[in-house]
Amino acid sequence: MILELGNVSINNYNIDNGELLAKPIVQIYGKFIVAIPGILLTATRNELIRLAIEHGVKNELVKSYSTAVWDNIEDSLFI
Repeated sequence: MILELGNVSINNYNIDNGELLAKPIVQIYGKFIVAIPGILLTATRNELIRLAIEHGVKNELVKSYSTAVWDNIEDSLFI
């Protein structure tokens, strides 16, 4: 989710699928700049899914997510 300064060129950047959409944080001299704050949650979700697939725990993630969503629905409906 972090890009080093210099890895993105504004001249060649594509707003539809640029690297900042997947890595909205830019590191410069040991500090971090959130380049696209509105995409942080989406980028985090995508990174979690990518890591789950990479580590072979996709099914566990799906089960946990589904359970959390269902529990939230039940709480909202006071079941």
